[in-house]
This record gives sequence, C-alpha cells and structure tokens, in this order.
Amino acid sequence: MEEKTSSYEGDLRFAKEAEQERKSSRKVLRKREWKSEETRHTIYTELISPGNGFHIKTLTTFISEIVPGGVTGMHRHANEAAIYILSGRGHSIVDDERIDWEEGDSMCIPMMAWHQHFNADKEKPARYLAAINEPLMKYMGLFMMEQREDKKF
Repeated sequence: MEEKTSSYEGDLRFAKEAEQERKSSRKVLRKREWKSEETRHTIYTELISPGNGFHIKTLTTFISEIVPGGVTGMHRHANEAAIYILSGRGHSIVDDERIDWEEGDSMCIPMMAWHQHFNADKEKPARYLAAINEPLMKYMGLFMMEQREDKKF
C-alpha cells in the first residue's frame, strides 16, 4: 500500500526542488547569445526570462526594435510594461493618448491599455528595453493578450 505524502512534506519537497533549480539556473546571457526574432508586433530580443533558462518567476526583459519609419502592432495585455528608450525618437499611442519619446526617456504601459509605438526616424531604427511582469500574471492565471493589428514595416 502506497503511503500518502502530507501537504507539508510536499511543500518541503517543492521548496528543495526550487532551491536546486535556482542554484543550477542561468545567471548571465552574453550579447553574442542574443537571438532576435521578427514577431507580429516588432523585432524582439528576449533577455532575462524563464524562456532563456533563468530561474525568474515574476518578470521578463527584452529589447524591441522598430525599423526606420516603422510602426509596431497595436495590442494590449494583462501585464504592466516599463519601457526605457535605448535609441531613436518617435511616439506611442497609449489608450488614445499620444506620448512623444526619445533616447533616454522612460514610459509605463498600464495593464490592459491598447498601445502602439511609432519610429519617427526614416533612416535609423528605434530600440527600447522593456521589463514586464508577464510570468507573474501567467502564474496567477490572470494573463491575457489581444492583438488589434500587426506591425507595419
């Protein structure tokens, strides 16, 4: 007859496994390892994230690039986004409000806000670093995302 494990013992086992995972997880992603992909939204380079082997449960970071004169897809999601403009100039539409930005500016995209980013430069790409709490929202069962239109390059 199989002995039933108490929930307390199960919690101890879970904690031990999580500790082992944390200790053996990735700690750095070298620039030479970056992999960019073109998505319906933008050109996307995932940095610190569970998908890149990091033991991180609440947030992810990435760089997005908008080609010269390009426009990202319009979408919204049930997570917050903190954005730092690495290079370029342009504007974003966040819930019908225009927000102009340039290199060095920071911007917050609230949960469920429809948003889209526009690169004003016809010769140079615009790039931004984003930190989002998508993994946390997924873990809590609260994540959702909608795409209204695709990027225009």
